[in-house]
Amino acid sequence: MRRGLLAAVAGVATIGVTVGPAAAGPSTQWVGGQGENAQGTLLVKAQSDVGGANPEGTVRFDYPFHPGWEFEGPVLCLRVDGGRAVVGTVLSGVGTTYFHITEGSKFNGVPLPDRYEAQFGQTTPPDECPAPSGQGDNVKGNFYIQAPARISKG
Repeated sequence: MRRGLLAAVAGVATIGVTVGPAAAGPSTQWVGGQGENAQGTLLVKAQSDVGGANPEGTVRFDYPFHPGWEFEGPVLCLRVDGGRAVVGTVLSGVGTTYFHITEGSKFNGVPLPDRYEAQFGQTTPPDECPAPSGQGDNVKGNFYIQAPARISKG
């Protein structure tokens, strides 16, 4: 009886426990994490249906060399291509901004850092994100990218 009760409690305790957007399922794609480089600190939590429909989430960007320059905006587009992604938003006072995020990988067994690049003040509204560039400066921090049929950082 006690063993059955413990198993039931353990099962109930795990129901509903999710970690970020990963629990959204295989029909979604997402990017999450925080990274800091020479451009500033980027905090992103973005999710959409596969193909970019129904984007949601938040992007926050802090520019450390100018106190008070902290920007936040809604995710307006998300494009994921393997370990690379683009998140589009409109930041107040900055305009349309695309963040190109690349998840680190391994080269000859050596881990490579994550990186990102910000493209500020773009003239087009972020209805559809451009292709991920794979460019950017290395970051201190971690980004996680999830696309269907892909296992992200084990």
